[in-house]
Amino acid sequence: KDLSFTVLRNDKIAIIGKNGKGKSTLLNLIARELTPVSGSISGNVNLLMGHFGQTNINRLTMENTIEEEIASADPTLGRERVRSICGVMMFSGDLAKKKIKVLSGGERARVLLGKLLAKPTNLLLLDEPTNHLDQESVEALSMELQNYPGAVIIVTHSEGMLRDVATKLVVFHHDRVEF
Repeated sequence: KDLSFTVLRNDKIAIIGKNGKGKSTLLNLIARELTPVSGSISGNVNLLMGHFGQTNINRLTMENTIEEEIASADPTLGRERVRSICGVMMFSGDLAKKKIKVLSGGERARVLLGKLLAKPTNLLLLDEPTNHLDQESVEALSMELQNYPGAVIIVTHSEGMLRDVATKLVVFHHDRVEF
């Protein structure tokens, strides 16, 4: 209630607060996966949004290899760029040829994050992307988000991610939300 903010081109906004207060709901509203009961959300006509939700790992094609899955996000990417993204997500060399169906939950989350990096976007919405990641993966993601040339809105409890990435905050506390 009574929350208003503008997301600028290079903003890195973290949404923080206790569990159950509405952080994911706010992100899903921005992603247009939910419709606001009141108020409105508007986006630039050139908005290209990528969304990583908490349950997205079930949206992968199980028979694809990691390389094929990441390449499917943007058919115009060359193999070199796809392999580079695989490497950033810690699937270098023959690891990129593993099938999605044999991956752990954390590995599948990394594939999804790689697909977001491969997809043409200028706004990334990330809901707890570090949940299934090891420390090395969290650090790699943090570096990618710092260098990402668009805006990022991230729900996270990771203090490192907040410190390294966030330049603005949406804070849920004391039964209200503030920008």
